[in-house]
Amino acid sequence: MRPVEITHSTGNGVRKMHWLSIRPSRNCCAAGYLWLPFEDRATVGLMNSDSDSDDPAGIAGPSAAIAVVHHATVFRSAALGAVLGIDAVGHCIALATLCFAGGLVGGLGLGATAFVLGSVIVTISQTMIGKLPLSLAISQDTSISLLAPAAIAAGLMANGPVEANVITTFAVLGLSAVVSGLLFWAVGRFRLGRIVRAFPYPVAAGFLASSGCLLVMAALSILLAGSPHGQISAALMDPVVWSNLVPALAFVAALFLAIRWFHGIVGMLAAFAFALLGFYACLSWLGIDSTEARDLHLLPNFGGDGPLGIARLSLGEVDWNAVAYATPIIASVALINLVAVLLNITGIELALESEVKVDHELKIVGATNLLVGAFGCVAAFAQGGANIFAGRMGAQRGALSAGFLLVLGPACFFATTLAGAVPIFVATGLLIFIGITMIESWLFQTRRRLRAGDWTIICGIVAVTLVLGILPAVLVGLFLAVLSFAITSARLPVVDFITDGRARRSVVDRSLEEDGRLSQHGNRIQILHLQGALFFGSVENMITITHRLLLREPQSAFVILDCEELDLIDSSACAGLAKLRQLLARRGVIPLLAGLSEANRRALEQWAVQVQDSPDRVLGIRTAATLDEALEACENELLDHREPMAGRSLDDLLAELSDSHPRRGDLLQRMTRMDLAPGDRLIRQGDPTTDIFFVEYGRLSVSITSPAGASLRVRSLGPGAVVGEMAHILDLPRSTEVMAATACVVHRLDEQAVSAILRDDPELSALLYKVLAHALALKLLKANVLIGDMRAPRLRPPSADQRTAPRSTRP
Repeated sequence: MRPVEITHSTGNGVRKMHWLSIRPSRNCCAAGYLWLPFEDRATVGLMNSDSDSDDPAGIAGPSAAIAVVHHATVFRSAALGAVLGIDAVGHCIALATLCFAGGLVGGLGLGATAFVLGSVIVTISQTMIGKLPLSLAISQDTSISLLAPAAIAAGLMANGPVEANVITTFAVLGLSAVVSGLLFWAVGRFRLGRIVRAFPYPVAAGFLASSGCLLVMAALSILLAGSPHGQISAALMDPVVWSNLVPALAFVAALFLAIRWFHGIVGMLAAFAFALLGFYACLSWLGIDSTEARDLHLLPNFGGDGPLGIARLSLGEVDWNAVAYATPIIASVALINLVAVLLNITGIELALESEVKVDHELKIVGATNLLVGAFGCVAAFAQGGANIFAGRMGAQRGALSAGFLLVLGPACFFATTLAGAVPIFVATGLLIFIGITMIESWLFQTRRRLRAGDWTIICGIVAVTLVLGILPAVLVGLFLAVLSFAITSARLPVVDFITDGRARRSVVDRSLEEDGRLSQHGNRIQILHLQGALFFGSVENMITITHRLLLREPQSAFVILDCEELDLIDSSACAGLAKLRQLLARRGVIPLLAGLSEANRRALEQWAVQVQDSPDRVLGIRTAATLDEALEACENELLDHREPMAGRSLDDLLAELSDSHPRRGDLLQRMTRMDLAPGDRLIRQGDPTTDIFFVEYGRLSVSITSPAGASLRVRSLGPGAVVGEMAHILDLPRSTEVMAATACVVHRLDEQAVSAILRDDPELSALLYKVLAHALALKLLKANVLIGDMRAPRLRPPSADQRTAPRSTRP
């Protein structure tokens, strides 16, 4: 059979070509055609396999090949959605069985209806508005084991007839969805989804594993007729208990075996169907009708009045005092639901290799759950396992949701009948299966993936849940989350690297003698480059690193903390910096803070409100706007610096540059004296002028201005410096901005004077270029010295638990 070309056109116009060899088989819709799963909204064209022409005219028309392949894909996706819908209906009935047990069984039908309706509403909103690759949603079981007992307790506390008990239970369930929806929406609205995703995985896994344990215990409680722990032995003596317990456990085993053999949802549905058919076959064989089965507690017993209808319930009968009793549980349920929805979205995102806007999805599912809660449903959101399974089967998004809704939609009208027809052992067995699956996934399977310490946290949360209950477990989990965050953050390297005054110099132009002294004694200036956040978890680490640095470099006189890349300083860090100042003062070391942001400086000033600081100090610590300014200040003090060469004339400076040439006075006469005040501009970046300037007194600041307007100082020039010679020699626009940093005396040799010298006086021209060459040679020599010093290694800081200095270096 010749190859067949299949063209797949996606929404963005990309066309993918596939070459297949097609043979008639059971998988072919017709001879020469093969069904393949394609992406959502795919348009597929098939070349007729019997055609010998490669011309596009040989492509089958829409009524043939396109319809065959595309419709087959849609049909398969819709059929898969219907299968998953049947499973979802059973799931909702099982959850309702847990929430409306005992004296509340009359509300079982309405509960199942509400749960199915909630799944329908969220699925529609996710499909129409959401951006998830697949969008099947279902009433969630992750927190139901915590919510159901609280809802039942609140319902039974309500004063009044059974209708008041049931409507109060619905109020608790619906309020949990509303609170969860508000939390989802707020996290999405304020773009906190990525931050909440940082919730420690072991704590989240511990919550979900604990929910699985409680779900199993709740299902067993239903099977044991609600017997408390101390009366389990007596309950096991009741034959009715065994009539449900044994089939339930057998059904759980059948579910696991079916899924293992059939590898998917089909096996689960097969076990479900076999259990139902087997149950009713046994009833028929034993001659037991449905009424007797309800009396024997094999089916839900709604009592003499039958299942409650919506017309018998009124919001006026809600006991809000009983609802308030469940408020702490509702808050815990909302937190667990937030963790669960983020884990589901992340799982779908990773498994289906798609990028999901978490905050957008949270806003949608949050707003939808506000509506869902009004119907008394628990929180509903995207079903991780079902969507991942459908995605791997190549399902189309729209067709999958349509098939899912075609089952759940009618089920809303028949949920009461269906709930009454599902045997108790099937509903409770399904709950036990879901609980064991959660325990297996979040407790046992994580053992192979996590470190022993992380897995111990999961076990600890589960143990607290079983011994003390879920609320203490939630508190323990939150405490462990904060503790884990603090420990992890404390281990982060807030000190990125360490260097000293030899490897990092200021941009001040100094004499060769001063450069030599800095090369020799620059290690008395220690520089710690900070990053990230300085808070209670990391400030002690920084103090420890500084202390060990001083032990290793006892000659240190200055410690500069470069805070330019420091995002946050909290109050604990403020106290830590005050402690560091005292530590350094006892050793005679001067600390400096460089590059503080406005927010960080305000935090320090607010904390030190009673400290009398000057404008250049905070917390009693000297500050500098940039690291370069801090380095300049330390270098000046290290050199016992006065204004360099103050009182020397330009003639003396030219004598050094020209080897005391006799005509240097003639060159000086061609220049024009300029007196500059601090802030006066000497050269504007980008100007085409080529004047040359000679500094006699004061200091000039050389900076580069970015296109965005930011200014960066790159050099500071003092007496004897030559400025502007590069633009003159290369005939280029000015590359830097030069301004007076202090009061300056500068002599200008303008373009006309230079032209006259070059034209009329060769000897003076030679002197001028000798001076320029000498100045350029000095700049090159200083640059080489700096580069040589900068090749010294920058040390990685020691971690807080290291006992020795680090051996590794950062090049």
